[in-house]
Amino acid sequence: MAVNQFLHKEEKAILGVELEATEGTPETIVAADTNLLIYDLEFETDIARFVRNAVTTGDVGRLKTIIGSKSGRIRGRFEMKGHGGREAVPAVTDEPEYGDILVSCGRRKATIETMDIGAVTSGPFVDGEVITGGTSSATGRVFKDTADGATSILFETLTGTFVTTETLTGGTSGATATSASGPSDWGLGWWPSDSQQSATYRFLLNSGSGNKHIYMEIAGARGDLELGGPAGAPWFGRFDVQGRVTDIDDVDWTDTPTFDPGVPPIGENLGFSFMGYDAATAANFNYRSGWTVTRRPDFNSGQGIASYYHQRREPAIEIDPEITRKESFDFWDNLSTSADGEAYLEMSAGTDPGDKVGLYFPKVSIEDIRPTVRDGIRAFQTTLAVVRDVNGFTDRDGCITTR
Repeated sequence: MAVNQFLHKEEKAILGVELEATEGTPETIVAADTNLLIYDLEFETDIARFVRNAVTTGDVGRLKTIIGSKSGRIRGRFEMKGHGGREAVPAVTDEPEYGDILVSCGRRKATIETMDIGAVTSGPFVDGEVITGGTSSATGRVFKDTADGATSILFETLTGTFVTTETLTGGTSGATATSASGPSDWGLGWWPSDSQQSATYRFLLNSGSGNKHIYMEIAGARGDLELGGPAGAPWFGRFDVQGRVTDIDDVDWTDTPTFDPGVPPIGENLGFSFMGYDAATAANFNYRSGWTVTRRPDFNSGQGIASYYHQRREPAIEIDPEITRKESFDFWDNLSTSADGEAYLEMSAGTDPGDKVGLYFPKVSIEDIRPTVRDGIRAFQTTLAVVRDVNGFTDRDGCITTR
C-alpha cells in the first residue's frame, strides 16, 4: 500500500500577504511578505456547485456537476504589538509586521505627529477637525480631543509644514493655541476606511520534506478584524479575510521567514478609560471592527469574482467591568440616555520605539448591560457601540496606534 510521504503538520505553515497594485490581480509573494508570526492559521474553501437536473430518457443517474466560482477564507491571529525590534535603530513610525493585514481589513495608515503648544483657548480642539497654522498656512487633522492644560497636540499633516510660535486654529471648534515647537513623529495611526487596497494571501504548508510545500492562494481579499485579550496576558489581533481562490499547487519554497523578535506587551497598566470613567476593574477587552465583507461578482473576471469589498461596519467593544455604585459610574443612566464619550488604552512592552500599541475611540456609547459573574465577582458584561463622530468627520470611529 502506498504511503503519503508528505505529512502536513498543523504547526509547519507560513502566511504571505501583499497588497495588490491592481484590484483582484494576484501579487507575487516573496520572502519579505512572509515575516508574519501567526497563530491558529486556517484555510477553507467555498465552491459553487451546480447540479444538472436535466430531463433525460432512460438513465436516471446523475450528470457531472458543474463547478463554478471558488472562494477562499483565511483566518488567524497575530500578536498585538508595535514593530518590536526588527530594525537596528527603531523608529516610532516603523510599520509592524501585520501592517498589510490591517490595510486589507479596512484600515488607512498615516503618520501621527506631535507639536508642543501653549494654552488652549475656546477649546478643546476636537478629534478629526482641521487645524491651520497662522504663519505657515500648513494644515493638519487633529488626533484626539485636546483641551486647555495639554502641553502638546497630535495631528496628521495634510499640507505644508507647521512652524514654531504660530497660532493654530481649529476649523470646527474655533480653538486656538500657539505652537511651542515644530512637528516631530509620534507614531502611526490606522483608521477605518472602506476604500483600501485588496491583498493577495498565500497559505504555505510545509510537506515535511525540505523545501517542498503546497500553497493555497486567494486574491482580491479583504476581511474583518478583532483586537483584544484578557488581563495579565498577551493580546491578539484576529483576522478573517475572504478572496477568490487563484490556485492550490506544489511549490519549492527555499526562503525562511525573519520573524520580528520583539516580545508583545501584556494586558497591564493600560490606562483604560471610557466615557470619563477611568476606574473600571475589568478582566477582558475585545474590539471588533464589525465589517460586512461581500463578494463583487463580475463576469469579466476569472470565476466571475472581481474581488471582495467592505460593505459597511458596525464596530463595538466588549468589556466586563466589576459592578460599581452609581456614584462612581452610572451604567444604567448612561445606557438610558444614550450618553457618549471617548475611550482609549495603550499597551507597552518597554520604553523603546516600537514597544507601544494603543486604541482610541472618539465616541462610544453603552449599547447593552448584562449582569454576570466571573471568578466569583459580579460584573456587567458591557457592549460599547463605537459610533460616528458627532462633528460629522468620517472614518474616525476607532484608531489603532503603533509607536
